[in-house]
Amino acid sequence: MPSTNEGLLLAIGAIFLLIGILGGGFEISAIKIPSAGKYPRIFSVGLGTLFVAIAVVRLFSLGTPSLTTQPTGIPVPPTLPSEQPAAIPSRASIDTAIPPINTLAPPTMPTVLLPIATLTDAPVPPTLTPTNTPVPPTLTSTNTPIPPTLTSTNTPVPPPEPPVGSQEWRQQLEPLNEGTITGVLIAGKFRTQSDLVGMPIDDQRNILIVELAGRTNQPGGYFQSLDNDTLAGVGALLVFFRAAKIRNDQDIKNMSDDGIRNTFIVELDARTHLGNKLQGMSNIELVRLALSIQW
Repeated sequence: MPSTNEGLLLAIGAIFLLIGILGGGFEISAIKIPSAGKYPRIFSVGLGTLFVAIAVVRLFSLGTPSLTTQPTGIPVPPTLPSEQPAAIPSRASIDTAIPPINTLAPPTMPTVLLPIATLTDAPVPPTLTPTNTPVPPTLTSTNTPIPPTLTSTNTPVPPPEPPVGSQEWRQQLEPLNEGTITGVLIAGKFRTQSDLVGMPIDDQRNILIVELAGRTNQPGGYFQSLDNDTLAGVGALLVFFRAAKIRNDQDIKNMSDDGIRNTFIVELDARTHLGNKLQGMSNIELVRLALSIQW
């Protein structure tokens, strides 16, 4: 049976539909419905349709008991027959079905707690190297003597050369004023004065020839053809040329004695402005002039 609400909705909806369809002008139970225009009739039809639809939906929803009394998908448990009351189980069957209360549970908790205690109390295995383990002697001991690969500290180190133009520098070149082979060997540091004491002049000459041939681009036979004075002049020119650092030894190695002389004259002319007069001087005279001016 439809409830009162659904019936009321149907009645109201039917009245609105009649107004919309007939246009009014009729009576229902002493209620006179006036005539309605076009737009009120359309509104009445729509409103009546809405009320009727609501009533019909509510009627269908109330008419389906399975949707409201039992959830979908949940099985209904079977009911016992009403004519046979359920038998009350005896105490013996209850004791048989229900396990004794004092039955001990399986020892599951000790097995869970035992590994935890074992892990926390177990000593750490000695995987790391102990701090007191001696380090293998891979490095060279500090007591191991150093092999004598370097020059011994007892080897005398030559003193540094004095600055060009200094008083000490001039004193070292002073033997060149003698114009002799002995003075050239001493000033050029090819031999010391003690080495030359008692040495024959021919031996001194050969020493100077070897030095000149090894430091210029001319052979020893060329210097063998020179007399002692000329040889001493060429040697003095070479010694001063090197001492004044006009050219380095590598450049001198590619020069002849004439090339050294011409370069030396150019350097003297820049300081004395004597010009062609320098060309008429001998090598010893050029060296003596160089020793008398400022460098």
